[in-house]
Amino acid sequence: MPNNDIIKIKYYTARVKDRDHNPGQASRQELYLRALRTLSNTEIVYGRFSSHWVSMYSKKSKPGKPRYEDVYKTEEKGSDVNIATDLMGDGCLKLYDVGVLISNDSDLERTIARARDQYGLTIGILNPSLGRHASHALAKNASFVRSLRKWHLEHAQFPNIIQDGDKRISKPHAWR
Repeated sequence: MPNNDIIKIKYYTARVKDRDHNPGQASRQELYLRALRTLSNTEIVYGRFSSHWVSMYSKKSKPGKPRYEDVYKTEEKGSDVNIATDLMGDGCLKLYDVGVLISNDSDLERTIARARDQYGLTIGILNPSLGRHASHALAKNASFVRSLRKWHLEHAQFPNIIQDGDKRISKPHAWR
């Protein structure tokens, strides 16, 4: 694969809220988002979280006696649509020569297939699922597939301290 310049990075996420089992989650995410904003070629694209109580089948069920439990289910909404919209829109506007998606989410199969077949776009997949194969649905439609390795992630970390204008961002010790 030839070397390419990275023109733009788009990071798709949704803002989290602190939960009883994970206090400080929102402030840790905000710290990471602040660090991302120090990169001049990075855009953060927000979806949202939807949380609600649902009744779900329990593993504790016995044959002939289904058991359901109420759980508080949180789902990220909008990120897949945002990715698909930007991948197609930016490609059709010729804002990239090669689009690279770091995902193993097969929900994006149709977008990648259409980008390639209908618009002639080159879309590659970097599979972040360490030790697992890339989604077959993505792999069959992508222009190329590569798997990220642990050392890729180790070498792609922010330094322990980042300068954010006149403020410093310190990486939490648990992330080091």
